[in-house]
Amino acid sequence: MGPPTYTTFTVAVPQTVTYGVSKRKTAKNEVERTLADKKTALTKEKAFYDVLEQYLDESFPTVEETDDLNREDKGEAEQLRNRLETNFVETFIDSPVLALAGFDDAATKIYDIFEGIQADLSQRNKENIDNYLETVPIRFNNEVANAGIPEQGTHPDDISVLLKILELECENITTRWHLWKRISNISQETTDPSLDAAVARDIRRALRDVVVDSEESWLDSVVIDPTIQKQYENKDDEFVEKQEACEEAETAYDEVAGELEELIRDWKEEAWDTADKLAAITRYEDDVKSAIDDLATHLSTKADAVESDDIQEVQNTTLQLNTVGPLDEFEASGLKPLNEKLDDMGVAQIDRNQLEAEFAIVKDARELHLEHGGWL
Repeated sequence: MGPPTYTTFTVAVPQTVTYGVSKRKTAKNEVERTLADKKTALTKEKAFYDVLEQYLDESFPTVEETDDLNREDKGEAEQLRNRLETNFVETFIDSPVLALAGFDDAATKIYDIFEGIQADLSQRNKENIDNYLETVPIRFNNEVANAGIPEQGTHPDDISVLLKILELECENITTRWHLWKRISNISQETTDPSLDAAVARDIRRALRDVVVDSEESWLDSVVIDPTIQKQYENKDDEFVEKQEACEEAETAYDEVAGELEELIRDWKEEAWDTADKLAAITRYEDDVKSAIDDLATHLSTKADAVESDDIQEVQNTTLQLNTVGPLDEFEASGLKPLNEKLDDMGVAQIDRNQLEAEFAIVKDARELHLEHGGWL
């Protein structure tokens, strides 16, 4: 009759369950293929995150992870927790196919370790999604690595692959969360040189919605798609173009602003000058008018003296403009106080030298007239 077409093993129930040898072989082949595909996908995902992290380090070295999680951040965090708890542990590790393929001891041990970590977490730690993603994946991987699982089971090589997958899964979840928090913090305030707020928003949106899209189907296609580098380069080119446009706009703004500031400065100076003159006219008008009247009287007196028939009197007559006055109620003598007021009012100053020169001409003419007996 030949050997039985089934073998026995225990799968977390208190009775013996039998599976056909052909089914176990089929399950093992399927698990081996799945493990290979999953390891490849996770390895490429990790490489992709390495490139993204390098991009952030080079392009936004001043941007750190945000501590202020918004609704979108928390939504991403919940998806990552679901990826670990539901997709990986409950669906993949606790899969009957792993047990059927002979991975029951290893899978059970891994599952129990995770359940132990979950039970050990306080309610507060479970609700703090940021702390959960910062600690649970790392702790899960460390405890599994220290459990000696590769020595168990009937397929140590495949179990090593399974453990590598677990390591990559935990590492990628943690890395993805750190990258997400850095991307969320790209803003006008955190970048140096500072980005325009709209440009920073576009970069966040591009990196979130395109580069680290949460859809696993998209991720699976991207991590094995050679065009990802092209997508990445296109986004980088778009960023450079926007940055150049911003720089051009800033240059144009600086030029226009500089011209406007110069015009405003000139206008202010002109306006202030005009205002000062108007104020001076209002303030000094009466005093200046009186001072000019006093000066006119002084000049008239000197002119009368020059008209004298006594040549000695004519010769002794001088204008003495440097000592005239004080005119009106000015404190000092001479024309200087009057000229200062005229200058403040925007009126031409009285030229003392010109007055004295013209007076000298008149005086000389009078002296010649008297010396020659009135013939000149």
